[in-house]
Amino acid sequence: MEIISTVILDYMKTNYLIMLLIMIGVCCSFIKYFPIARPQKEIAKCSYIEMKVRINKLRKSLQLNDSKLNYDLIEKNFVSVIVDSIIPYWYGTPWDFNGITQEPGKGAIACGYFISTVMRDAGFNVNRVKLGQAASQTIIRHFAEQKTIKIFYDNPLDSTLSYVRSCGKGLFIVGLDYHVGFLYNDGNSIWFIHSKWIDPKAVVKEAASSSGILYYSRYRIVGKVSSNKRLLRLWLEE
Repeated sequence: MEIISTVILDYMKTNYLIMLLIMIGVCCSFIKYFPIARPQKEIAKCSYIEMKVRINKLRKSLQLNDSKLNYDLIEKNFVSVIVDSIIPYWYGTPWDFNGITQEPGKGAIACGYFISTVMRDAGFNVNRVKLGQAASQTIIRHFAEQKTIKIFYDNPLDSTLSYVRSCGKGLFIVGLDYHVGFLYNDGNSIWFIHSKWIDPKAVVKEAASSSGILYYSRYRIVGKVSSNKRLLRLWLEE
């Protein structure tokens, strides 16, 4: 009887372990395709304020004579600062039409304020309020390289994304009918990073090709930010 009980117990333990491994695998797959915003302390080992201090030190380290400026290196660092150092703190911060928070994870932030706050915290001397309330085309013209700005009206989303791909890797700003956000071309995929006004109503990073907000907008204006040498020089100097 004791032997039978031991066999049954071992069988139950084995099946429990198998089920646990299956559940872990499913959860990992879910997180892979539906990323959940992580707490700020898991994103970086420093506070948001400390991160901005580090960024200022980086900008100073890149300051050289104009004749020696390596724009490829500066652009690479600039994009990394925005996409990898600043924005991750904001993921999960709630959206609100009147959201004006300056601190990620606290309060709420509107789409325009998200752009202006991120750019200010990356090192630009901008009027966060005025720019955050401006039309998307005004925001884009403030930051983007003029020759890269293009308007799409009543065109399929694929045409906009094809244009972004043709401009190469880097950071863009896109304006829609009633919305504005970042587009990030990492060389493989194009990501839409924005303060989303529909579920989950928060700052998110999602595949641009599957974004309903991008798809259904009749108006799209796109400009590449990271290739703007004038902007890159300002980033080092301000």
